[in-house]
Amino acid sequence: MHVYLYSVHHLMQGLSNTEAKNISEDGMIKLGQITTPIIKMVAPIALRELYGDLMFDKTADTKKKHIKESKCRKAMSIFEQFASWCDFEVSFIDLI
Repeated sequence: MHVYLYSVHHLMQGLSNTEAKNISEDGMIKLGQITTPIIKMVAPIALRELYGDLMFDKTADTKKKHIKESKCRKAMSIFEQFASWCDFEVSFIDLI
């Protein structure tokens, strides 16, 4: 789960970065491309990192401390990206 959130965060950062290389016509993620299905797929895992068992996983003294992805928290940044790129008329309730 840590690697999943880390990967989602990395992809979203790359797509929303103004210096990104051309991925599509203009190389940028557009407003409204973060949709309800994407939010519903990622949000439960991100919430687990903020408030659930994944949060305690990060603070526990385990072998996972040596894995870069398990040390950093990316859930809040993912929600910020969702808020920046979702269509509020369609996805606001799901984002909340």
